[in-house]
Amino acid sequence: MVEIIDNFLEEDDFNLIKNIFLGETINWFYSKNIYQDIKETEFGHNFLCHMIYRNDQITSQHFQTLQPVLEKLNPKALIRIKANMYLNQGKYIIHRPHQDFQFKHKTALYYLNTNDGHTIIGDKKIESVANRVILFDGSVEHSSTNCTDANRRLNINFNYF
Repeated sequence: MVEIIDNFLEEDDFNLIKNIFLGETINWFYSKNIYQDIKETEFGHNFLCHMIYRNDQITSQHFQTLQPVLEKLNPKALIRIKANMYLNQGKYIIHRPHQDFQFKHKTALYYLNTNDGHTIIGDKKIESVANRVILFDGSVEHSSTNCTDANRRLNINFNYF
């Protein structure tokens, strides 16, 4: 089951988060694959990420900025939080399906900008709309895409219980 919530945060909270993650001062790190078994010859499945929380530790100075999201999600325990940036590569690329983790858990994908990219879960194709969150079980296979009508597609992935 997928739940879609538009206008997830108040405008001021959304703008603060958006301005940081779409800004030019945040550190982004190259990730060669979205899933573990990618072949070197599969181009276009790379992305940039900014790890915010993992291994029971805050790993980014921007963790506190996400408190409005966390307050609304009300997690019992965090597994991981990371921001994803998919760059426009001149063509629309659907990434192979993957699981965030193989065990049942909650995932919230929070979109920071509107573009023609998607998240695909089963037969459901969810558009990237700024300040939208989608909630689903991250152990269910899903796919991400890049975008072609903006320079980049950004979302923040919250995995939690």
